[in-house]
Amino acid sequence: MTDVIAARTLRPDMPFALAASETLAAQLATVRVWARFLPQADRPHEHHQMRIAIKRLRYGIDAFANVLPADALACVPALKSIQDALGELHDSDVLFASIEATLFPMQSGRKRRGNEAKRARAQRQRTSLESLLSITAAERDAHHTRTLAIWQTLIASAALAPLDHAVIALAQLPSSAATQPRTEESSS
Repeated sequence: MTDVIAARTLRPDMPFALAASETLAAQLATVRVWARFLPQADRPHEHHQMRIAIKRLRYGIDAFANVLPADALACVPALKSIQDALGELHDSDVLFASIEATLFPMQSGRKRRGNEAKRARAQRQRTSLESLLSITAAERDAHHTRTLAIWQTLIASAALAPLDHAVIALAQLPSSAATQPRTEESSS
C-alpha cells in the first residue's frame, strides 16, 4: 500500500482552488485508507501512517485556508486531537517494542556462566522487564481504546463533512474564480 494517495494531476498553471481541491481530496482519502486499520489494535505501522496522513491533511488545510470556508476549517481542532492521540499510541508502541527487544534476548535460554550474584541480578532484571512490559501493554491498550473513541466521535459528529463539501465545491468553481487564493482584502 502506498503511503499517500496522490492528487490526480497538479500543474503549475492549475487554478489555485482546483489545486486545493485535488490536494485535500487526496489527503482526506489517505486518512480514510489508514483509518480502516484503526480498530485493529495490532497494526502499529498503520496507526502511525494515519497520524502522518492527518498531519499532512492539517498542513494542507492550513496551506489552502484562504480558499476554504470557515466551516471547513472547523475540523482542525478535532484533527489535532486525533493526531495527538495517535502520537501517544505510537509512543506506547515504540516503548513496548523497545522493552520487548531488550527482554527477549535475555530469555534466549542460553546458560550463563558466572557467579550466582550475576544470575540473580539477571533474573531480577528479567522479572522487572516482564512487569514493565505488562504495564506498557495495558497502557498501550488504553491509548488504543481512547484513540479509537476519539476517531469514532469525529466520524459520528461528521466533523469532516464541511471539508468534504468544500473540496467538491472548489473543484466545481469556474476557472476564472478559482485562479488565485483570496487575500485579506479580497475576502472582505
